[in-house]
Amino acid sequence: MGVFKNLTDPIIHFSKCTGTLILNENGKRLGKFVDFFIDYEEVYPTVIAILFKSRNEFYFTNWLTIKNFSYEEIILSNNARIRKGHTFPKIPKLKSGNNLLKLNYNQNLESKIVDYPPLGEVVLNQQVVDTHGKKVVKVTDIHFIKIGRLLRVTHADTAPEKNFFAKLISNKNDENARIPWKYVHKIGSVRTDQGIELNVSTEELEAMHPADLADILEDLDEFGRSKVFAKLDTETAADTIAEIEDGMKSEFIKSKSKEEVALILDELGTDEAADLISELPKNQADEILANISDTKMASDIKGLLAFPADSAGGIMSTEFLALKSTITKSEVIKHLQMHHEEYENFYDVFLVDNETKLQGVIPMKELIISLEDIELKDLIGDSNLIFGNPNMPWREVSKLMSKYNLINLPICDEEMKLLGFVSIDDILPWHLKED
Repeated sequence: MGVFKNLTDPIIHFSKCTGTLILNENGKRLGKFVDFFIDYEEVYPTVIAILFKSRNEFYFTNWLTIKNFSYEEIILSNNARIRKGHTFPKIPKLKSGNNLLKLNYNQNLESKIVDYPPLGEVVLNQQVVDTHGKKVVKVTDIHFIKIGRLLRVTHADTAPEKNFFAKLISNKNDENARIPWKYVHKIGSVRTDQGIELNVSTEELEAMHPADLADILEDLDEFGRSKVFAKLDTETAADTIAEIEDGMKSEFIKSKSKEEVALILDELGTDEAADLISELPKNQADEILANISDTKMASDIKGLLAFPADSAGGIMSTEFLALKSTITKSEVIKHLQMHHEEYENFYDVFLVDNETKLQGVIPMKELIISLEDIELKDLIGDSNLIFGNPNMPWREVSKLMSKYNLINLPICDEEMKLLGFVSIDDILPWHLKED
């Protein structure tokens, strides 16, 4: 049974090791167990040393010097090399894999000694990201498996990190989850003087759905948010910002320059960009707007900012599919094939005259199922044209859309000029805020 002769369970729990007495083979008391050091470069790391404390001083010794390991006592070899210190010096090796620790060196790593921090201090009761469950959690315990005379990290017991609203609806039956170690990633300020940084890789972040990434960012603390968001490329940052709750969007651009923020806004819809700009101080907002390359978009954002945030004008999108009534079905399809990226959605085609006055709305479904290559005006029905005005409160917009079963509601000024449209996706967040 080797080093674990008093432990029959193949799984070792970190929580049961804390405070275990450390002795040598002669029974001399050396101190009490504090923590493990692991090879952070491995996906499922091996324990390489232990940390213990005696008379308020920290000491460490290599794992291979342990003669017997149990929850009651840990016995070291009489010739064990015991060194004073709180970190473990190691020469790292470059390895591929989904590592917990990322090494921040531009120099040759093979020639550097890195001081590894203690595992429990870094992870236990700390905020981490579960990249499999796509949520922020707190590690409550760590599991190891016995392999011969070695220990290898396998899983973490976690509890969800809940924001204020989640705590209100949580119940006492919530159970801790057990997740494989390769999905545990620390995001925070934990860093040794030698340049080790705990982090999740950029590739993993960008592979997540923006809605999942937004949930993670919202649950992280301010430092974690800034740290993660700074790693995202422009497109991913924009997609994620679009999913962030209103009122929090500005928190996620603190790490970006005004030029970088302008690039992010270029990737957003005008309504989402306006939501973000509205949260910023006026002087900062003006600087960012001045850096937006698309002058029409900048103008549209300014126009949206002129309306109350909870009005149709404040939540509408100005990127709509508006065409002349004399255009044919085949011409519409060709237009969409070439310009589809310019529109937030095209569930409906808005028909306008030469002065952009709204003449009708045609659901895309009706256009597609039409067997003939007809002009759009021939698809306009006899029903009344339903539209809203930019000063209409969002609740009235919602009632109107619900009454007539609309996915999109066109928004017009007093002269019936089409200004934009409100989609069901624009209304839903306002309802969720009230729940």
